[in-house]
Amino acid sequence: MKIIRNMIEAVNNFKPDVLFVGMTAPKQEKWAHQHKDELDAGFICPVGAVFDFYAGNTPRPSDFWVNLGLEWFIRLLNEPKRMWRRYLYNGPVFAFMMIKQKFRTKAANIK
Repeated sequence: MKIIRNMIEAVNNFKPDVLFVGMTAPKQEKWAHQHKDELDAGFICPVGAVFDFYAGNTPRPSDFWVNLGLEWFIRLLNEPKRMWRRYLYNGPVFAFMMIKQKFRTKAANIK
C-alpha cells in the first residue's frame, strides 16, 4: 500500500533511535513485526493509547487506581465491549504462553 510505503519512508528518512508506534492492540504489534526489517529504527516500541492519554483525548483513571496497578480494570469497566477480550482472554492466554516458553527454555538448557 502506498500509505504504508510513505510511513516507512518517512521513518527511514528520520532514522530514529526509538520508534513509538501508537495504534490499537494488536494492530500496532502486528504492524511493527511485519515491517521491522524495512524500518531504519534502533528500537520499535508499540505504545497503544499513550499518545491519547498525553494529548488529553482519553482520560485516565484517578491516581488511586493507577497506583494500585488497576488502571486496566477501570478501562475494562468504561469500555467492556472493546476491552474484555484484551484483559480477560488475551492477557491470560499470553501469560500462559510465556510461562510455557520459559519452562521449555529451561528444559532445553538442562539437556
